[in-house]
Amino acid sequence: MENTFIQNNGMEIKEGKIYRSHVGDLVKILKIDLKKNSVKVYNISDSANSWHRIDAAIKDNKFKVEV
Repeated sequence: MENTFIQNNGMEIKEGKIYRSHVGDLVKILKIDLKKNSVKVYNISDSANSWHRIDAAIKDNKFKVEV
């Protein structure tokens, strides 16, 4: 089963996909852990990994468009 979540803007976020973030960076979703409420993201623009809470990503619509 693929780990996904739906943001408040209706956008489905999936592991392995590349998105434009709310600040304009290109990011790849590496891992979605629904049990730990975390999403691991590789920021292509900054060449760095980051972690976000899924509930915050949903509320803030952190990912704007799939690339």
